[in-house]
Amino acid sequence: MTTFWSKTIAISLALVSLTFGAVDAQTSTKQLSPDEAQAFQKALKLANKANNRDAIGILRGLYDKHPENLSIAYNLGICYINASGNPDSTLFFLERVRELDDNDSWDDTRRELYLAIARANQLCGKPKEALKVYQEVEASDKKGTYAEIIQEGKDVCATAIVLMNQPVRLVMRHCGTQINSDYNDYRPTPATGDEADRILAKIESRSAAIPS
Repeated sequence: MTTFWSKTIAISLALVSLTFGAVDAQTSTKQLSPDEAQAFQKALKLANKANNRDAIGILRGLYDKHPENLSIAYNLGICYINASGNPDSTLFFLERVRELDDNDSWDDTRRELYLAIARANQLCGKPKEALKVYQEVEASDKKGTYAEIIQEGKDVCATAIVLMNQPVRLVMRHCGTQINSDYNDYRPTPATGDEADRILAKIESRSAAIPS
């Protein structure tokens, strides 16, 4: 059985009622040179301070030299999911951990890995894959420790699957450079690849008077 977690350092993950953390690993660090082990510990400290981007830079260098190292791959996945913006990398490294791990028994550590994988699938727009992983964790969670988290994830996935199977038709109409609205603009989102056109959210304040 491979053990690659020995100490959890808490890092909060937005939108999920579960804390994923950077982890130390006595068995995995034995595979590293003294300088590499020191760099690994530095990466964990950076991640613990929510400096995930710098931690990723160090861990990627270590992973290139040690692609079979479970702890490096796991921490890369966790740093990516906490840094946000790159769910594909998150999924790649967490799936890499699942591929390399030879531990077939279920414990809370493995459940948290699988919950992270499920979340990464959701962020990648793969609700069916995420739902399957949630169901795997649910079947193993006899005590119901993660029941609320699992149910929340399953509900989100089920809704996403329905919406993806029954998409809403959206017709866009160009209103020109001047939009007839006194409300503030929020969250400009590119509607075209060259970003020449953007979608803006117009939000009315509850205290604002309705224009005539």
